[in-house]
Amino acid sequence: MPTAKDYLAQPPLFLILALGPPNSGKSDLALTFPACYVASFDPEGFAILNGTSERAKTLARNLRYIEVFSPYGEAATKRLFERTKPTIAPEQVKPGNPQKYVPVDTSDSGTHLLGWLKHAAQVAATGEIQTLVLDGFNYLVDAKEFLCRNDSKNFIQTGDGPVLNGRAAYGDLKVYLSQFMWSELLPLCTTYRLNLIVTCHIKRLSEEAIEGAKDRQGKQLSVAKIQQDSDIAPQIVGSFKEAIEGKFGAVVYTDHQIKTLTVPKLHQQHVYLAYCNKTSAFESQANAKNKYNLPDILDVTGKSFYEELLACTGGLPIQAAAVAPPVLAQPAKVAPLVVPAQVKIK
Repeated sequence: MPTAKDYLAQPPLFLILALGPPNSGKSDLALTFPACYVASFDPEGFAILNGTSERAKTLARNLRYIEVFSPYGEAATKRLFERTKPTIAPEQVKPGNPQKYVPVDTSDSGTHLLGWLKHAAQVAATGEIQTLVLDGFNYLVDAKEFLCRNDSKNFIQTGDGPVLNGRAAYGDLKVYLSQFMWSELLPLCTTYRLNLIVTCHIKRLSEEAIEGAKDRQGKQLSVAKIQQDSDIAPQIVGSFKEAIEGKFGAVVYTDHQIKTLTVPKLHQQHVYLAYCNKTSAFESQANAKNKYNLPDILDVTGKSFYEELLACTGGLPIQAAAVAPPVLAQPAKVAPLVVPAQVKIK
């Protein structure tokens, strides 16, 4: 059992939820962290590494492994999320011969989320990785929503045919996301002292979504948001978007702005900002937060967000163990990838 001295001497562990519009610097922010294992759900793959810019080369040095999940069709999507499989054909299930389930094979980290977690635990145990990056969380949620909305058990039989039971479908979605995020992914990171960076797009909420639906008499029909000072929220369907922010040490909003300058001549400058505390942004309020002593706004243009974190917390970077070269589980998704000459892509 570690003593208080041992516990306090540990390097800092960062849990970051990076929210923002597309191309606002979320993936760039994530890959400034050391020894990353990326799971990307973005249909474009991990596009931040494409190209020959110095920035792409710098970020590529922090990559150890990457899986790009882009399941094609319902069968592949089911495979991505499944946990168990039935042992008896549906037509053979009857009283006295109930359905039985066994764990699925999770040996393939490229087609199965539990397989990815299993492989991440294996390489984390060797000290090969220091950071897990879940890139494009909103795409993961969309894929799981599709399955929940098409699950036959979430339909009610009526005289006009089957009708979707939305409460049941979105209840299933929240249960799955809660189990995956809080009972599997987060404990994996805390067990092996891995930084966790989750990126997600944002959306603008309707007035009804903020204040709750009401009937003509003003009677409340649905629950209103607890915080009603902003119409910006993670682009996540269902009620899980209300719960996700509370589990992270920092909720950071990223923003890409273009400034027009006239000196030495007329030109445009691209600026990338990270909002780390509540601030006015996106013509609304970004309810960012952090417990790492970060300032309200950080200019991270061409900089390392990870180094800014270390400076604000007084932490020391974790010394990486000897590691194998970066491994791209699906290299076609991120080609062309530019990496240092001494690194080989498997």
